[in-house]
Amino acid sequence: MQSKIKKLNYGLITTILIGVCFFFTVSAFAKDNVLVLHSFHQDYIETKKVQQGIKDSFAEQKINLHLEYMDSKRGFEKKHFQSLYQLYKHKYSTKNIDLVIAVNSNAFNFVKDYQEQLFKQTPIVFCSINKNIGALIDANSHYYGNNEKLDINSTVELALKLHPKREQLVAFFANNSSGTSNRKFFEEQVATNDSIAANKYQVYQVNNTQEIKKKIDQLGTNNIIYLGKISRGDDNQYITLRAVAQDLVDYSNSPIYSSWSFYLDYGIIGGKLINNYQEGENAAHLALKLLKGENTAALNMINSTKYMFDYNKLKEYNVSFNKLPSKNKIINSPQYFYQKNQKTFWFITVTIILLVIIIVLLLIYVVKYREIKEELEIEEERLRCAVQGSRIGIWDWNVKKDKVRCSSDFMEKLGFNSNIISNYLTTLKKRIHPQDRDEVIKKLTEELNKTDFYQAEYRWKVNEGWKWILDRGEVIQRDNEGEMLRVTGTYQDISFQKEIETELKRTKEKLENIFAHNNIVFFSLNVEDGDIIEISGSCTKVYGYQTQEFYDDSNLLSEVIYPEDEEIIEKKEELLKKKETGEEHLQFEYRIVKKNGEVRWVEEYTIPVRNYSKEVIRLDGIVTDITERKEAKERLKDRAYYDALTGVYNRHIGLQILEEEKRKLASGEKLSVCFVDVNNLKTVNDNYGHKEGDRLIKLVAMTVSREIRTSDKLIRLGGDEFLICFPQCDVELADKIWQRIRNKFRLINQKTNKPYQISASHGIAEYKGQQEISVEELITIADEKMYAEKQKMKEEKAENY
Repeated sequence: MQSKIKKLNYGLITTILIGVCFFFTVSAFAKDNVLVLHSFHQDYIETKKVQQGIKDSFAEQKINLHLEYMDSKRGFEKKHFQSLYQLYKHKYSTKNIDLVIAVNSNAFNFVKDYQEQLFKQTPIVFCSINKNIGALIDANSHYYGNNEKLDINSTVELALKLHPKREQLVAFFANNSSGTSNRKFFEEQVATNDSIAANKYQVYQVNNTQEIKKKIDQLGTNNIIYLGKISRGDDNQYITLRAVAQDLVDYSNSPIYSSWSFYLDYGIIGGKLINNYQEGENAAHLALKLLKGENTAALNMINSTKYMFDYNKLKEYNVSFNKLPSKNKIINSPQYFYQKNQKTFWFITVTIILLVIIIVLLLIYVVKYREIKEELEIEEERLRCAVQGSRIGIWDWNVKKDKVRCSSDFMEKLGFNSNIISNYLTTLKKRIHPQDRDEVIKKLTEELNKTDFYQAEYRWKVNEGWKWILDRGEVIQRDNEGEMLRVTGTYQDISFQKEIETELKRTKEKLENIFAHNNIVFFSLNVEDGDIIEISGSCTKVYGYQTQEFYDDSNLLSEVIYPEDEEIIEKKEELLKKKETGEEHLQFEYRIVKKNGEVRWVEEYTIPVRNYSKEVIRLDGIVTDITERKEAKERLKDRAYYDALTGVYNRHIGLQILEEEKRKLASGEKLSVCFVDVNNLKTVNDNYGHKEGDRLIKLVAMTVSREIRTSDKLIRLGGDEFLICFPQCDVELADKIWQRIRNKFRLINQKTNKPYQISASHGIAEYKGQQEISVEELITIADEKMYAEKQKMKEEKAENY
């Protein structure tokens, strides 16, 4: 890469026109593109530490750093990774990625699975991986890095040594794949250490801190705790790893050790800890060596574990400093402030010395010069500082001589050694970007002859590329014929603002893309006049209306609400009228009518923005199409309540309904249950197949459902058994209803041409309100009566034969 740049720079010297083109090309590709792929979200503490190590190591290098956060703790299903693949394929299809850094196992596995499609033959540097992948590295010459080498053995051995009176060490790991891997590694290491007795430690996998606290209560307080990576709090919600450590320290008096440095200074004593910042540094240094083309056989990463302890915790548990291993690091010690802030200390010291020298010089200067000259110089210094601080340069153009004098500091930024530019217009033509050149020259030479003011934004060529300049000027002198003689103005470096504008535009495009793919609409509404400030283009997909239609009709967001759900509008207005609702957001579910008439379910999540008087002045919100979620929920409800074959209540729900009907009965009121058994189902299954048997069961269920009262409930207990619940019904009325059902069976047998008779045995039991009998006993009574009827039918059939 460096040799290519040199060759192109030689071409730049050879010819001006060709050189400008090549220089622009080189400027665009001078930096190596490095993609850092993080497994977790950007606020995850381990991710922050590794990323900071990478960033600091690349700070002085020519690297274009691309960051991606996979958020695989919350999105771990296969569909999530497939979506990421499609996203990265789109984003990096036109970018030449020179190297990929994969942080943690999920990022590494993603790169391994999709390398051929995304990063073919691209060097892969990995870090923070706690499983052995040596065989994969041996088989792939473009994989580099070391496993995350946890030294659990040393930490456990040291903890037992420092606290000999403690009964045992209790280790806790998360109940997930990563926790299982760390637990296995813990047990393998400790089992091989002859100095650690088997009865001196116990290992548990837990889901959250609540389970840890329960186990601590069971085991007592005279233990040592070893803390793995656990990220769920008492309510089973994700919290920071540091919050977990602080919670356990507040709850337990036991000393806590670990193998991860991010717990340090948050309650643990210490141990031989993995330094995530150093892991990031190591990965970045290895990447730089690869990009420079060094011999890959000699590339290795430095071990990132080190004994580290908290001075305050060592003192709290009376741990002797003499028993600590050598070459350790102790934070919060009296000397630690200086060690941690050594550079800052010397910087302040040198700064103070320099300030003293400057003050002395200024005093000498004051003595030598008169008061009037001193005041003038002070004013000039103030002006210079103000100009420099605001990234502005002042210029003065002598039009007749075509010469410009400008602030020296700003001229250096523009690539000039002198503060005077001769042949100003010619210099502008050479330095201004070709796309901006003609417009700027036209304004300076033509428009300033018509008006006294001038303003232009353009790109100025400097050594490292292009700077965006905001150029303003005013004609302050003309000759008798009105021709310009002198123009003064300012240059302002607005490159940073342009970068922000570009980044904001990219971010907006990304959000629009995300909203469009996920049926999400973002909107911002001015409450005072009701106008739409902004709405995302995905509104066309969700509502069926174009963005301009919402801007033209500010009431359209309310008008699309389904008529039966319009109370949502009133409810929202009532909440917004309150100066303090006690809620930071408003959340509603309702239906909308799309432009094509289709009705869809949506969820609105709105945040009110208030002024100093607590009055709502703006609403920012998102609307998500949740139709599929609603439909899926209804399907799940049906499966939970109803029998899949017959559509009647299943056993679980049916018995709950019967229990509730029984509970509601007052003293003297009656309820009857009828136990129904379909006759000859086994014979039908054996002779005509199970499909015919299913048809028989469905026919019986349908016949019974049509003949019972609307208040009655039919329940399938399983197989060929059903139960009918007759609320407010004595046994005589229940039997009449059953006779009606039996007559219906006879009528069906007469009209249909089935090779078997449809019939069912039954038994009815009666319950009187407040009677001391359970639902199970009531069903048993009905079951016994049904069985008696079935036996009687068999005996009668045998006598007929």
